[in-house]
Amino acid sequence: MKTNREERKAIAQKHIRTLQGQVKIADAKFQKSKEYKSILKKKAEVEHHNEKIRELNRSMQQDIDDLNEAKGWGEYIKITEDRNYSNGTYEERLRLDIVSEYHLREEIEQEICIAQIDSLDLKTLFQKLSEVFKV
Repeated sequence: MKTNREERKAIAQKHIRTLQGQVKIADAKFQKSKEYKSILKKKAEVEHHNEKIRELNRSMQQDIDDLNEAKGWGEYIKITEDRNYSNGTYEERLRLDIVSEYHLREEIEQEICIAQIDSLDLKTLFQKLSEVFKV
């Protein structure tokens, strides 16, 4: 049998419709099977664990926020979650970090303008800056 392009397209479309009908019947049977129910049970279990993970993440973030506020480091130095992917390994850790170095630099420059009035040398200027911006 030899067919042209349009005929092949029509035959393929008709076969797709046939397959779609067969899939609907097979799907109805599958939804009544033990395997389907087992998979749904596992899916519900996964969702339950995901909800626990979301709850733990919210709790952890609240603890981090509370600690940042309690330590009084200011708005530029905070505990952050550091996530790193390197050589096929995904690492997460908590670390103390300067959140916005650009804004911090502006604040320090303004404080230098104020502190240099009372400072006689660079050493006392750094001491005054250390009193204002401390970890």
